[in-house]
Amino acid sequence: DVSNPAAPVELGALDIGAGNVEVVGGLAYVSGRIIDVSNPAAPVELGAFSGGFDVEVVGGLASVAAGRSGLRIVDVSNPAAPVELGALDTPDEARDVEVVGGLAYVADRLSGLRIIDFGPEYTDFDGDGVVSGIDNCPTVPNAGQSDADGDTVGDACDTCLGLSNPPFAGIPTANMTFVSGQRDDDGDGVGNRCDFKYAGNVGTLIAPIDVSDIRASVFTLLSLNTCGVTNDKNCAQFDHDEVGALVAPQDVSLLRGRVFTQNGPSGTAPPFGGAIGSGSEVVGQAVCSGPAC
Repeated sequence: DVSNPAAPVELGALDIGAGNVEVVGGLAYVSGRIIDVSNPAAPVELGAFSGGFDVEVVGGLASVAAGRSGLRIVDVSNPAAPVELGALDTPDEARDVEVVGGLAYVADRLSGLRIIDFGPEYTDFDGDGVVSGIDNCPTVPNAGQSDADGDTVGDACDTCLGLSNPPFAGIPTANMTFVSGQRDDDGDGVGNRCDFKYAGNVGTLIAPIDVSDIRASVFTLLSLNTCGVTNDKNCAQFDHDEVGALVAPQDVSLLRGRVFTQNGPSGTAPPFGGAIGSGSEVVGQAVCSGPAC
């Protein structure tokens, strides 16, 4: 405790090998060890990664000056399970590092100062303290990274809040739209998995016209725009199970029992922004790509 500089007092200790230290938000990063120091009298080790001469922690990423191993980037957002994401072998020995605005300034011994651009995924675009590459809502501030339904998309930008709706991992067709990485093919902010109110149909309740639209669309290719009773709707929006290349009977089954109930739930809404690094991203707006954005 150095609150009185004339009389510093030791509050606690942890007997480990220590060559450098960085403290961020109640955690101390000591030569690759992650220590919970929220109670200074009883520090507790939570996890570890390969250390080096120096470490700088910004937005959940540790930049490690690792000597002849160069600059190492470690995801420490989960202190119990750090994961190395990448590395750059510098010309000599990386001895010290400072990270500012997505750039790493590395003291590389005899080769001098090396300035390294991490790229947009290693910047904290929305200013919530978590860099975009590991932020579950990279353009919508959510420092706590809350994800109640466990689908890896944060509550602040989830298109089916409360329903597990992981980012789409299949092969997209030209008329698919993605909001926060989740399918939202009519671009209304409600993901396909929980959206049974189809484009052009008025009201907020799921209605008989919505049932008629999906029944008229069964066995039609998702890549077409000939669905619904009027044969002019984007077929991809009727793909609720996100399986296969056709609107299927299983998609109709998912709608059953929902007539005259409220559509949704939704955790985000238009307007949308573009992807990180595209120049069209907007703080506070979920990332959107596709024709319905």
